[in-house]
Order: sequence, then structure tokens, then C-alpha cells
Amino acid sequence: MPDQLTSALLIVVAIAYLGGAVLLVVALAKVLLAWSVSWRASGQTSPVDVVLQQRAAAAMAAVAAVANVPPPATDVVAILGAPVAGEADGTVGDGGLAVTRFRAGRPPTVVFARAALTGLSAGAVQSLAAHELLTAPTGVP
Repeated sequence: MPDQLTSALLIVVAIAYLGGAVLLVVALAKVLLAWSVSWRASGQTSPVDVVLQQRAAAAMAAVAAVANVPPPATDVVAILGAPVAGEADGTVGDGGLAVTRFRAGRPPTVVFARAALTGLSAGAVQSLAAHELLTAPTGVP
């Protein structure tokens, strides 16, 4: 009888051990899947708020009106220097608050970082726009 009890206990322990191993493998797979999804998503910037797009365009239009030149196109990205989905070169600028992007066959575009539009006053954003307007070929010589 003790041999049967010992055998039954060994079977129960083996099943519990194997069940724990399966649970551990499943948990590890879930962690790796979540990591890979977040890693792939970190390579792309999130879409930028339409209000920030409008604020950038308004600041550039105001500065261009004062300079009596046509305003260049504007765009807003989450972080200058971060990869941008859908872009051939993959990044815009190398950091900072704004940059003028020149691409062959396309008009220049002034690209603002989200931080510039959320953290600066309206006057500071216009000053930043004026600086970028001077670097664009449509700007004041």
C-alpha cells in the first residue's frame, strides 16, 4: 500500500510540475509578444493633434504675412529625429523644436516638434516660425 501511495504522490507532483512549466512558457510567450508589439510601435511616431497642425500653420501664415511672402507648408511631428511612418528617409531633423525639410521635387516644409507647439507661447512659436521662414527658399533673402 505505501508503494501505491508513493506512486500516486509522484504522479501528482509530476503533473503539477509539468503544469507549472506550461504556465511559465505561456507567461513568457505573452511577455515576449507584448514586448515585440511595443518595440515595433516605438519605431513610429503617434499621430499629432489637428489643433497643433492648425497652430503651426497659423503661426507660419502670420509670420509670412508680415514678411510679405507666401507661407511654406507646415507639418508637426511628435519628436524631431524620431522615425516617421511613411517617410522615405524615415526621420525628420535630428532634434530641436523646428526644422525646414527640403526634398527633391517637393516644396520645402517647416516641421515643428509637438513640444514647440505645446510648451511655447504664441509669440515664441511665431519667432520660431520666422527663423524657419528665413531658411526656406520662399523666405526673405
